Amino acid sequence: MSYHIFGHFGSRLSYATVASNVARGLRKRGFLAGVTNLDDKVIEEHEDLMAGSDKGTHAILIVDPSNWLFDAAASAYGAANVAVFASPNTDSLLAERAEVCSKAAMVLAPSQWCLDTVSRSLACHALPSPTWACKVPLGVSRNYLGVFERRRPSDKIRLLHLATDFSWPGRKGTEELLQAWAMVQKELAPIAELLIHVPMAVYEAAHYAVADMSLESVRLEIAAGRGTSDAELAALYERADVVVLPARCEGFGMMMLAACVSGTPLVTTYATGQVDFLSSLDGWLGVACSERLEQLEHETGLCPVVEPRLIAQALLSACSPMVLKHLQKGAASQARFASRWCWDEVIEQWVETLEYWRNS
Repeated sequence: MSYHIFGHFGSRLSYATVASNVARGLRKRGFLAGVTNLDDKVIEEHEDLMAGSDKGTHAILIVDPSNWLFDAAASAYGAANVAVFASPNTDSLLAERAEVCSKAAMVLAPSQWCLDTVSRSLACHALPSPTWACKVPLGVSRNYLGVFERRRPSDKIRLLHLATDFSWPGRKGTEELLQAWAMVQKELAPIAELLIHVPMAVYEAAHYAVADMSLESVRLEIAAGRGTSDAELAALYERADVVVLPARCEGFGMMMLAACVSGTPLVTTYATGQVDFLSSLDGWLGVACSERLEQLEHETGLCPVVEPRLIAQALLSACSPMVLKHLQKGAASQARFASRWCWDEVIEQWVETLEYWRNS
């Protein structure tokens, strides 16, 4: 009895990151039958997963849930043997995604936020609940371990923001962050600089936004290819004094967890999926969310509104010497025990959950 994983192995984005790490973890423990790549190409770091592919007994869909893919898997394996992963960026579910979750025998979610969102969406569309719905953790690459020990001091406080969405404005709070920076640029420009790492798809929009607001202390860097590698991201964290991720919603927030693992102080919204792990950690500063809620277009879930003035207040606090020193102390402390948040550790809970489902 073994598992066959359907996923996107032609990128380094969220689904591919989860699918590849779960596949490697299952292979190490003798449970991986094979993988099916849904992209037209495979990036080099995933090529090892393409060698040999048996059908297996159970299918795991680590992709954006769609009826056609679920129906194909159910036809080959039987619906009772198909599990669906609720995206790491699930803040709400479209009707089709809710239908897939309803039909699946097992729904795997990376946070309580995602579990609650699935339940809310099923209720909204009057769909029955799946047989099983479980929370499984996500991890980050071991490349982030030891970053805080290699970090070198600089003349200015280096703030890093990762705009990983391929839309503008995205859900990562990039547009709101730029507006916030405009509010405090006079105070922060002499002591701090902001680097924004953006996909090529949104570089032009980000460039014009920076130019229109005359943000001279903001630098843009383009993410190359089909996603930035773990080693490249770890190198960005190594150069950063503070990671700023005021995301409007995150199903889990792997880049936030990466900041914790790398020992980098974090400024982020304390909402949605990241609450699951941030609540037990130090070294981060929360951005308050507005009490207002806005509904995302075409979707059923609710997403916090992050106001630029609140981000601006958090930036000023994080860059003050006393607060920054406190954040650095907390971040360095948690980084000493960070290996427990890496993939080779968290995969154990995946194995336990999948085996319980299979044996049931």
